[in-house]
Amino acid sequence: MASPVARIKIGGVSAAIFKNEGEKGVFHTATIERSYKDGNEWKTSNSSGTKDLAALSAVSQQAIAKCLEFDEAENAEDKLDEAA
Repeated sequence: MASPVARIKIGGVSAAIFKNEGEKGVFHTATIERSYKDGNEWKTSNSSGTKDLAALSAVSQQAIAKCLEFDEAENAEDKLDEAA
């Protein structure tokens, strides 16, 4: 898997933003997970309890904004390339 182009973290909830290329051009996606400690070992889950939902919501909103920001920047670069 490719390295993320950005990360967002609030408490134990984090999002990784990835750049993708498809038939219609570049687009960005996000994966969201929650980290927790099980004994001495750190683990991740895509399941969240009540206390993590506020962080999940905030991380999701920030991930949306970041993906849109990256998508707009890519579209602006594409338009500049087409004009040249």
